[in-house]
Amino acid sequence: MNNTSGNNDQRSIFYRYFFTYALLFGGFAALFFLPYLRIRIDEFTSNIELQEKNKIAVQYRSLLDDIAFVVTDIMFLSHEEHMSEYVNKPNIQDKTALSHEFSNLMIQKSFYDQIRYIDRNGMERLRMKMNKDGKPYLVKEDALQSKADQEFFIHTIHLKPYEVYLSPLDMNEENGKIELPLKPIIRIATPIPDKDGSVKGILVLNLNAGYALRKYLEGDGSRQGNSLLVNRSGYYLLHPDPTRTWSFINDGSSRKTFREDFPEAHKKIWAEKNGQFQNEEGLFTFQTLHPLTRIKEVYRALNLPLDSLPIFGESQDYLFKVISHVPESRIQEGIRRIYGRLGALFSAVVILLLFLARSVAKTLTYRRLDEIKLKLSEEELRKANVTKDKFISLLAHDLKNPLSSIMGFAEVLQSKDEAFSEEQRRSFAKVIRYSSRSMVELIDDVLDWWNAQSGTLTVQAEDFDVKELVEAVLILPSGQAEKKDIKLVTRIDEGLHAYADPKMIATVIRNLVSNAIKFSFRENEVIISAEPINNHILISIQDFGVGISQSNQKKLFQVGHKFYTKGTENESGTGIGLILSKEFLEKNNSAIEVISAENKGTTFRFRLPASEIENT
Repeated sequence: MNNTSGNNDQRSIFYRYFFTYALLFGGFAALFFLPYLRIRIDEFTSNIELQEKNKIAVQYRSLLDDIAFVVTDIMFLSHEEHMSEYVNKPNIQDKTALSHEFSNLMIQKSFYDQIRYIDRNGMERLRMKMNKDGKPYLVKEDALQSKADQEFFIHTIHLKPYEVYLSPLDMNEENGKIELPLKPIIRIATPIPDKDGSVKGILVLNLNAGYALRKYLEGDGSRQGNSLLVNRSGYYLLHPDPTRTWSFINDGSSRKTFREDFPEAHKKIWAEKNGQFQNEEGLFTFQTLHPLTRIKEVYRALNLPLDSLPIFGESQDYLFKVISHVPESRIQEGIRRIYGRLGALFSAVVILLLFLARSVAKTLTYRRLDEIKLKLSEEELRKANVTKDKFISLLAHDLKNPLSSIMGFAEVLQSKDEAFSEEQRRSFAKVIRYSSRSMVELIDDVLDWWNAQSGTLTVQAEDFDVKELVEAVLILPSGQAEKKDIKLVTRIDEGLHAYADPKMIATVIRNLVSNAIKFSFRENEVIISAEPINNHILISIQDFGVGISQSNQKKLFQVGHKFYTKGTENESGTGIGLILSKEFLEKNNSAIEVISAENKGTTFRFRLPASEIENT
């Protein structure tokens, strides 16, 4: 009956501690993860917005640059020597040379479909055309056509020299029929005068807009947004689905336009010159493309009069919208991936924290049961109470700083995350991560110390290689040393083997090395050495830091006299590691020694039995 009652009391105590610490640790985890989740989602959406803006800017400039090339090319050809000679006095030599000029230009600039010279009566006199294999050829004279009734000829023949006609986007026609496969064409034309200044004909460059737009689409390396080009009427001039493109030429009644797909977005986009907005249909980034904008820049560069630009070029037919659309489903998919990754991480952390809460609960349960048993003796009770008070005092004091840092920076990020830059948020996250790691290391040390005090910790001695153990232990404090440019130097011969509990010895070395780094000056050394002496291995950790006074050396390993000293860069020094090291060495039949002088440095050393392998 008594055993049953005792077991029930033990379970009751355990569950009370377990649920208390589980809620406490879970609260800390949520306090960190919720702001971090918000930060990651904001980063994701901000990155998409920035990528889309950059993509639109590059694509917009690329299209304008193609137009600039065409204007400079037509100006060059219109004033080329053979052109002038041919216009003033047509002859086979200049015609041949001029056809070579046309051909070379079409080879260099793959986006030209045709280059033509048409006389003042509208008759083609020279036409170079690109074949299906992408090679230019000279059209035979009997295949030349009259273009007198074409709008581009009617407009251009009445212009003055240096004036340029820019046609709306249209399909190429041959002998009055739309050429197949479809070729979207923009025509740039300029009058060609003779030596007396009289217009004798026009030079026409057919820009294959389909080629330029395909290059624009192929250059879109974004995996987020769909690249679109839309005219004033809402028709797609460019769409990832080829069947949606050129619908106003093929079958406008059977295909949806941008206006029909996104009516609200269409109104907003055409109401503004450029911008970015998000609605329930997704993220839209857009820029107005006006070819005359780029042509004016070219005119200025060539010192040509701006009033020579044709007035009909200001028509709305010349306005296009370069658009990138990220569907809302794609944005939500990315956010769901973030939720999934962080959710999995949070679940793993919660599981680890539950194990930690279970460990703490078990430890505290055993302590509580020990306290109950110690009530039988006043002296034993007093000692138990002193141990308990000291333990709680150590835990509360040493957890205060990292927990305050975590809570403080988490609250700042939660309440004002939009006010900070990416670099500042990363800096805050780094502080939170470092404080969390310090807290976990402290809890590990405190739990190990308490296990040692409660008698639940057993020594599992075995043979181990000293050098291998030291090198493995130094991985963790190496980051701490790098921050202060401190070099960790090992002076350990190969083949040194000791006989002790390797986990306990690893904890001792880790604490002593961490302590040495903490109290060393920047750009210094910490030396870890081992040497065989009289069937023992002497292990030393030496630093050249602030040192320890004689009075403080006496307090180093006493729980009731623990003192606090800041490191050389204001690192906190708890002292629990030294107490734990002393406990562990004593359980391995060893003792810790201190050799120190103020402002000269400190050496901690201890001896371990050499193993049978070492003795052999």
